[in-house]
Amino acid sequence: SGLDWEVYYLLFALNCAWLVVQAAMAVLRVRGQRKFSFFAFAEATIVGTWPIISDAYDTLKDVLFGALCIQSEHWLLKLIGVISWLYLILIHMYFARDDNCVTDLISCYLCVLMAPTSAADA
Repeated sequence: SGLDWEVYYLLFALNCAWLVVQAAMAVLRVRGQRKFSFFAFAEATIVGTWPIISDAYDTLKDVLFGALCIQSEHWLLKLIGVISWLYLILIHMYFARDDNCVTDLISCYLCVLMAPTSAADA
């Protein structure tokens, strides 16, 4: 049940590609005026991909739970799946109203772009 491992691999590869795109955009943005720490990309990768830490991972897990429930033949499980998806949408909409939560979500989905920098000569 759930997704085939190839789909998980594809989602992981897309997430990693998104991190590389962010890294390229971040380097173009600073253009030698500022620099990133040696471990900035590693830290951003952990924040963006690791279970429990990454909202993207947790959201995928919640979507899969709802999908598995909806695929069931039992009406109660189908209802739980629909409620799970509605809850997921509503909770993200609720958190979008809180600046601190938005900052946490942005730091998950744009983790490389939000990595701290220091002066280039430091």
